[in-house]
Amino acid sequence: MVRVLNVKEDRPGADRPGPAEPALRLTALSTRGPGLKDISFELRAGELLAVLGPSGSGKSALIAVLAGTSGPTFGQAHFGGRTLGRMAIHRRGFGIVRQPDALFPNLTLA
Repeated sequence: MVRVLNVKEDRPGADRPGPAEPALRLTALSTRGPGLKDISFELRAGELLAVLGPSGSGKSALIAVLAGTSGPTFGQAHFGGRTLGRMAIHRRGFGIVRQPDALFPNLTLA
């Protein structure tokens, strides 16, 4: 299960009410397989988002849907009042950078 936590950012102006429309809204978002199942949340301007969950819970699936590298099988994602499913990847204003284990082979925990 994925847990989504909204955290108000501690910076000047973060406590001011944002626009009526949330900056990011997910409604009943689901993907195939063991990924996302009925994820809904709203994120307003000035808030931070933390996505927590064990391996295989859908964290990467959520990021892939937002970045446009994967699509939901059900539900909708809106960013800035526009449906992400209809927005070209290069017009979204954000993306995904994966960090494979081999990115820094000289750095280990051992």
